[in-house]
Amino acid sequence: MEEHGLSGEHVAENKRVAMKVGPGDSIKRPVIDYFDDSTPSRYTSDGCLGSRGRLPLGPVPMEATPTHKPGSQVQRSAEVVLSMLAPRMAATVGERLRRERIHTAADLAILDREDLRELGLTMVERSRVVLWARQTHYQLDVRSEESIGSRVRGDSFSLENMMEMPVSPALHPKSQHHDKMTRSFSLENEGLCEEDTDVSELLQHLDDVESRWDFWCNLVKESAAPLKTAVQQVEGVLHRRGSDAARQDHQGDLRENVLEKLFDLSSERLQEVYDSVDKDSDGLILKEELLEGLHRCELSGMDDGTVEKVLDVVGHGKSSMKLQEFESVLTRLKMAQLLSATRYENQAASDWLSIMDYNSQRIIEQRLCLRDYFFGHRRREFPMRWVHLHKFDLTLLLALTIKYQLHPLSVEDVVDQATTKLDRYGGHYFMAIEHFEIVGSTNGQEPVQVRGRHFTLFCAGPPHLDTILTVTQDDRSFSHDWPGETPSVLGSKEDGWVTRLHKRLRAVRSRSRERRTDFLMYEIIDLCTDDMIVVVRVYTARLKWLEDRFNMSKMGTEQSKVDWFNEVVLIKLQLAVVMRRLRGLQRILRRLMDDPDFASQLSGYLADVADHVNEALEGAGHLTDMCVALSEAYEHAEERAQNNMHRDDALARGVQDDRMNRLLGILTILTTVFTPLTFVAGVYGMNFVNQDGKPTIPELLLPNGYRDFWIFTIAYLVMASIVGCWIWRKVSGSVRKSELARNMSKGEASWGTWAYKTNMQNPTSSYAAMP
Repeated sequence: MEEHGLSGEHVAENKRVAMKVGPGDSIKRPVIDYFDDSTPSRYTSDGCLGSRGRLPLGPVPMEATPTHKPGSQVQRSAEVVLSMLAPRMAATVGERLRRERIHTAADLAILDREDLRELGLTMVERSRVVLWARQTHYQLDVRSEESIGSRVRGDSFSLENMMEMPVSPALHPKSQHHDKMTRSFSLENEGLCEEDTDVSELLQHLDDVESRWDFWCNLVKESAAPLKTAVQQVEGVLHRRGSDAARQDHQGDLRENVLEKLFDLSSERLQEVYDSVDKDSDGLILKEELLEGLHRCELSGMDDGTVEKVLDVVGHGKSSMKLQEFESVLTRLKMAQLLSATRYENQAASDWLSIMDYNSQRIIEQRLCLRDYFFGHRRREFPMRWVHLHKFDLTLLLALTIKYQLHPLSVEDVVDQATTKLDRYGGHYFMAIEHFEIVGSTNGQEPVQVRGRHFTLFCAGPPHLDTILTVTQDDRSFSHDWPGETPSVLGSKEDGWVTRLHKRLRAVRSRSRERRTDFLMYEIIDLCTDDMIVVVRVYTARLKWLEDRFNMSKMGTEQSKVDWFNEVVLIKLQLAVVMRRLRGLQRILRRLMDDPDFASQLSGYLADVADHVNEALEGAGHLTDMCVALSEAYEHAEERAQNNMHRDDALARGVQDDRMNRLLGILTILTTVFTPLTFVAGVYGMNFVNQDGKPTIPELLLPNGYRDFWIFTIAYLVMASIVGCWIWRKVSGSVRKSELARNMSKGEASWGTWAYKTNMQNPTSSYAAMP
């Protein structure tokens, strides 16, 4: 694999070809149309990840990047023209240019003074622009028709030639005043042309110095040991934030005391520090001012000897330093401090990072060590880069923060794992997504297994859109938010969207490689949406399987019924979390569709993804209603079954009571019949005699007393039988009536059983019949 970097000759030529001028610096700040990894805010005023100096004008195709060569007539953007005419213009002017879609110099030339006032230009700046516009129109009047056609296309506005044109007296009554102004513009432009070569040499020298990681690491080992110790303590604090107690102790301290204090190297912060130490405001800082600037950026371990060495190497023998050089010193010292630990020495970047460089023709995966990647530059023939941090490491995240000059707020969201959101910090987009993906069976035969991952994305903003950075890690909130148990082994699987995106980029004719990183950002959102749709579909299959099992009455045991009901309730709770994640994707898509820079080229793609998210959200809502219907049908069926069971028990107890009552009735009748005979037999069976031994009961002395006893007994039994038959008939009638009522009750119970079985076979009809 070719080494990741540019030779000094190629770097100088590359940056000399693509040079423009940006506003607000003591020297004209170059703007490079490719994304240079080393110090992106130095080379790009609005396309780098960390820049917020000026907002972009819109996407610029890679094949038609406007360039600036001294003395050549080339296409100019409106912002470049304004940077020359009004180098001290407010930073908000670029934002208004983008919002009003003023892209080319032709668009700027047709504006009047009132329009320029609304853009935020001062009176002097408006006068300069109006004068330039009049000169432009004067030259166009004497051009051929072919040149006018080029002007309409925005291809023939040369600011150098416009400045040097004579002023028409008819157009400018105060010709003397305008002649002076025109001469001043011409002199400024000539100075710029002479300065281009110096700036190119400066950038070439800085690239060479920045790639010398051994030089920067030696400086850190010799003079920045206190800073290294401080950052190690910070890393320990960040690691302790994983526990609940540490999170409470350090809540709100990460950004203020760590990120903004030690790692805020955004373009605004660097400009602020540079202006504060540049006492004479001449655009150059001396050794003492450089030392003060390093101290302000928490590089307090640097002594005078080290600062002189830095000035000699970076300043190319000069005793002063410009803003670009100051920026290089800060970023390289910070990265050297972070990567000078033993565990990162000679370690391959692929252990933590996946670095994909590509163009429209092919793609390569860089195999570099960490130091070569962080201190080097990308190759010119591969303008697009995707960096993926697949193995989360806090030190490497901080190194990426320095390398790409990420905003502290976005880095804080990465560490704290912010909820699904989209922000734009100056020249780059930041996106955080709480992601779900299926890791188990998808046919619905087994319970659904979902893995939660948290990933964040940084994308270089327009007009460059050439670098994208993604960071994936385990979602710490997933175990708390997700209902049910989640096996820990699920987190070891590689992210599915990363694999699919690699496959798309490696395709023979990949549309992804033909586009810039905004399209890659869209594809990542689309892949995440596809994963969420798969989650909803798997839940649909699972609920269908549970419904079929309920309808076919395959739940034989009470435990299986309880498990079925518990799973339905659990699915309902899990779908609520899925819907919350889908609403987060909706918010991201709305923000992107409202962003004119992003939606101008991808509005159709974003609308398509938004439709998919809405469809998945509606599907999850329907499944939630289905869970409610199944739960209510199950509870209703169980209630009916319990009522029928209680009724059958009551009927069984009634039959048993009736049988007992009949037996008791018979015994009562028999007891009633034989009680008088028992009494008579008991009375006449007593042996009462007098003194002579004769019985005292007169009937016992009768000659026919025994015969009379049996006659009486038989007559009594006959009479009792007749009375008993009459009573029996009465009792039998009441028994038949009771049996008839009991049979009617049994018929109702049978109908209830049939209705229960019918309800078990079709629960939705029972749910629909409920009030």
